[in-house]
This record gives sequence, structure tokens and C-alpha cells, in this order.
Amino acid sequence: MKQLLALFLLLPFLTRSQGLVNGQPFPQQQVNEALQKAWEQHNNNPVPVPVATGKQTKPHPSGICHYLQQQTPEAKALLANTMKSGGTFLYVGATPHDTMIVTGNWSYNGPIAVVNDGVLIFNNASATISGSLIVVGNGQVLATNSYFTFPQQYFYQWGLEGDGHGLIQMRHCTLDFNQTATPWSFADSSTVILQNVQFTSSASTIGLNAHSSFIIDTANLLGEIVATDTCLLSLKNVDTVIVWHHVQRGAGLTWTFPNGYQLQHYAIGPDSAGVNNLQYTIELDNIAQVHWAVMPENLTDINISNSTIRSVAVIYRGLETGTAQGLVDKSTYVTSPTFFSDRTFALTNCSVQTWGVYPTDTTYVDISSCILGEIGTSGHGHTSCSSMLADGTGGYFWASGFGFQSASGCGFDCPLRAEQGGMAVTGFGAVSAATGYAIDSGILIMIQTPTISPPIAYDGSDIWVGMLPPQTLDSGYIQALNGSAYILRGPTSHLMSFASYYVAYQLQGNTTWTIIDSIHHTPVTQGTLVNWNTTGVLPGHYNMQLIIKDNYNDSVTVPSGLDIVIGTPVTTGISNNTQSEFNIYPNPSTGQLFIETGGMAVTGVNIYNSTGQLVYQSAQLQNKTIDVTNLATGVYVLEVMSKDGGIRKSWVKI
Repeated sequence: MKQLLALFLLLPFLTRSQGLVNGQPFPQQQVNEALQKAWEQHNNNPVPVPVATGKQTKPHPSGICHYLQQQTPEAKALLANTMKSGGTFLYVGATPHDTMIVTGNWSYNGPIAVVNDGVLIFNNASATISGSLIVVGNGQVLATNSYFTFPQQYFYQWGLEGDGHGLIQMRHCTLDFNQTATPWSFADSSTVILQNVQFTSSASTIGLNAHSSFIIDTANLLGEIVATDTCLLSLKNVDTVIVWHHVQRGAGLTWTFPNGYQLQHYAIGPDSAGVNNLQYTIELDNIAQVHWAVMPENLTDINISNSTIRSVAVIYRGLETGTAQGLVDKSTYVTSPTFFSDRTFALTNCSVQTWGVYPTDTTYVDISSCILGEIGTSGHGHTSCSSMLADGTGGYFWASGFGFQSASGCGFDCPLRAEQGGMAVTGFGAVSAATGYAIDSGILIMIQTPTISPPIAYDGSDIWVGMLPPQTLDSGYIQALNGSAYILRGPTSHLMSFASYYVAYQLQGNTTWTIIDSIHHTPVTQGTLVNWNTTGVLPGHYNMQLIIKDNYNDSVTVPSGLDIVIGTPVTTGISNNTQSEFNIYPNPSTGQLFIETGGMAVTGVNIYNSTGQLVYQSAQLQNKTIDVTNLATGVYVLEVMSKDGGIRKSWVKI
């Protein structure tokens, strides 16, 4: 298929679109620009076909994007408003000295908030909680000899949260998150104390902020823990854990991590040699396996040597416009290159298993030529990814909060995900593990991006899907153009809904678009979009568009291309007898071309080359011959017109 030379025509930006994403207008211009970039970069190559890699559909995510999203003012305000609104919350502490004791089998279908000086006690209980467990103020959750089940549908659906002076203390308990990771977030002076606690699967992403404390004595799979601010992290007798070292703007770290297997003791604090302006304290004792991870923000100075690093999370904050290039998972560095222009991050005799990139605040990051474990936006962060592979070793490709992610011609060995009003747009990629997800009020747009299994919309989310694969058609037939055009809505979605689609074509080099058939109002999932009668359509390369619209007139353009080649003789309005009498010879020819028309009254003769260009035109046929000596060698179409229609035949000039 020939390379596309003309860009596809974008629909105008609709400044008064009513479709809202987390209270904001549908970002029509950003979507258009992302898909135009995808089309330009892919050069009309065939859409890659995903191949199952054998990966599990629920790999453990790094969760750093979710952790960052929790830190935004919007997220904190959302939590506060949710708490005030009540809804299905079970409150303990609504009245002074309120205490609730749970024993035996017990369940609650919704989140639980222990507030003020309330106390929630679990003693020899088997509790099923279909929601988050939150302690605020001076609330306390005290559990002994109990089994907790959180039946999540997807990772990070619910979590454990603490604020104020809230306390969660569990002894001899088991936590079951349905084989799906969950977020824990603790701020202010909240405290978590776990003693002899077992997790049925890798548990969580645990974020510690402000003056919070997280103290564990004897546990198995903790997942990962992020230490920030002036928090205290104390772990003893733990099987497996990932420990993140956050380095905020203006801080520095010159460090060597010890061997993480059978670690007897490790400590880092504000007074440690090599630490500059870090205030948190980490103490580890008797850890079977600890994975070291580093989280550098922009404007930091980090030098790490002689270390094995599980993950590096590259954080962008503020108003920055940055780039990420050449970051490759599973790399070893004797002396690292200069990775970034906005921070010092130097590695000497180090290996990095997984890189992740995370724009937040109002940053914009251009990501290219990378193999990354996870890419995620939070706040109002924005990415533009190209020639990138998300290999799934560290998590997912996702947008949360008000973030916007776009990917052009990228591969994904991990799921795609949009949540909490975030929007992710992929064009001309392929998902070889799992599929695309959207939750909360997230919007996922998947254009020319096939997946192994159908996408899933949870909660109040929407997913746009558009597929119009490139192909080659013979002229002179009614041919089906297959693909997909639909908007998948979550069960409680109040966002947009599908309204219509149409398919249009444009001969390469022209500026006019022609709609095939009509505008259709029924969505299509892997079926026939239109039946195109190519009778009278010139051979050549065509730019194609599938336009999908929602009920607010927001739109998504699915660009594609196809070639129409010379088919069998085609007639329009001519009897079969006349068609059988029409003939041209010699074929191939070198100079004179003879035409037999069977007595048809000729009103015009046209000749088109293989790209559809008109190279000869006459209002009459003199002596039933045409001199084609000056035409270049190649394949041509001769069109003979009459008052009843036209007849076409192909021939070869040699």
C-alpha cells in the first residue's frame, strides 16, 4: 500500500461541546491533535495485530500514578465532599464515644468511615466490605483474629485511608483483596500498626505523607510503600516488599542500596550521610526480599552507585514541559547517559528493571523511543507518546484525575486504563495483554488499536472504539467495509452516548470528501460499517475517514486508507449485450488502440492511469482508434461513455 502523502481532514474544534469529563468540556482539539499525530507517524502501515503473550490479565501494577493522583487538591476535595454527602457510607463516630463491635460473619455493601472519636472493633470476625475503609479525626479501627474480604472488581477500586490522628491496628488478621491490588493512603498524623498479618495476594500501593507512621511486625506480601515528607516506615519480619525513596524538588540523594535478599538491617533518615533535605525515616529489619525503588522529581540531584534498582518513577511537577527518551527497562549502566535536562539522575554500575514516567500538576511530557513499565498522568498532566512499548513489568498505561494521555503507534503488553475523569487516547497501536478499561468517570478512546479481548467500561465511564482497517478493493463491485464504531458505557455513566457514524473517502491529492452510503445511527462492533459500490470509482489510493459522534456532537475521527485496483469490466446503465460487444485490442498495446463498441453511440472517451489520474480525454471516438504512443508504460483504464451510461476496461501499455 502506498505511503499516505496527504493528511486526513479533521473536523473543526467544537468550542461549545456539552460533553463533560469530570466537569470539564470534552477536549475535542486535544483528541483531534492526538489522532492526527498518530496518522502522520504511522505512514499508512497496516494496523498491528495483537498476539497473546501469555501474561496474566491482572499483573500487579506499580500504583505510583494512583498514589500521585491522591495527592492532588482535587482528589482531596473529592474525598471531603464524598464524606460530607454521606450516600452509602457506614459512619462510626457520628455521635460522641460511638463504638461498634463486629464478631462472626458480617458484611457491609459500601464504604466505612470511622470519624471523630468513633471506634470500630473486629474480634474473631469474618468481614466482607464492599468499599473503602477510612479513619479520620481520632477514629480507630481495632482488629484481632479476623478475616477481611474486599471483593474488588478491578485493581484500586477500594482502599484503606487515614487522616488526622486516625489509627488502624490489626493483630493476627488476614486481608483478601480478591487477587487485586488496592491503594492505602495515610496523611497527617495517622498511624497503621500491623502484627502478624497475612495477605492473600500482593496487597497494595501504600502512600505515607506528612507525619504518618506505618509499623509492621511480621507480614508476607506487602506490595509497595512510598515514603515522603516526615513519615516513619518501620518493617520487621516481612517476606516481600518494594520500598520507594521519594526525592522531592530541591532535595538530593547520593546512595548505594545493599543487597535486598535476606536483608538483616537497613536505615535511612534525615541525618544519614548522602541525604540532602529528605525528612522521612525508613527502618527495615529481617526482610526476606526487598526491592529498591527511587522516585526523582524534577530539580533534584541523585547519584546512585553499585545498586540493583527495581523501579525508577520519573515525576514531573509544576508547569514543566519535558521529554523522556531512551529509557529502556532491564538495562544495566556502567556509567549512565544524561537522561534528563531538568534534574541530575546519575547511575554508576547499576541496573534498572523498570522505568516509569508520571506527569502531574500541569506538566507536559513528550515520550518517545522508550520501553517503559508504566506511564501515568495525574492532576492536569499531559503526555504524548510515540514509538513506545509499555511492557507491563511495572504496571499500566493510564490517565487519572484530570490527566490526558495520548499514544501514537505504540505497543502495549499491559492493559490501558482511564479513571476519575482522566482521558487516554491510543491510535494505531496494539494491546497484546488484556484489554482497555475505564472506571469512575474516565474516558478511554481506542482508535485503530486492536485488543485480545473486548474493552470493559465500569462505573460511570465511557470507552470510544473505532476500527477501519486498511485494505485493497477491486473496482466495480459492491464491497463491505468492516470495522467497529461504538461507545461503550459503564452501568452508571452520565457521560456521552453513541449518536452516529459515517464513512467518507477522498482520492489522494484531492481536497473533497465524499460520504459513502449515508449517516448511520446504529453502533457496529466488529461488523460491516458500510457497503461501498465502487462502480465508477477511479483506481488509486484513497484517504478514508470513519467519523464517530456522540449525543453532544463531540466527535472522534478514525483515519485510514485503501487502494482501489482495476477489477473486472464494470458497467453503469449498459445492457449486458452491449457490454459483451465492447472490446479493446491489442492488449497489451504499443501505439494504436482499437475499440469495438457494438454500435453504441459514444459521447466521450477517458483514459485513467493506475493512480486514477485522467491522462486522456475526448468527446468522440474517431475511426474507433486512439493513439497511445505517448503514454508511459503501465496499466490503464479506458472509459467509453454514452447517453445510457459508461463502460470501463483495463489494458496495458508496453
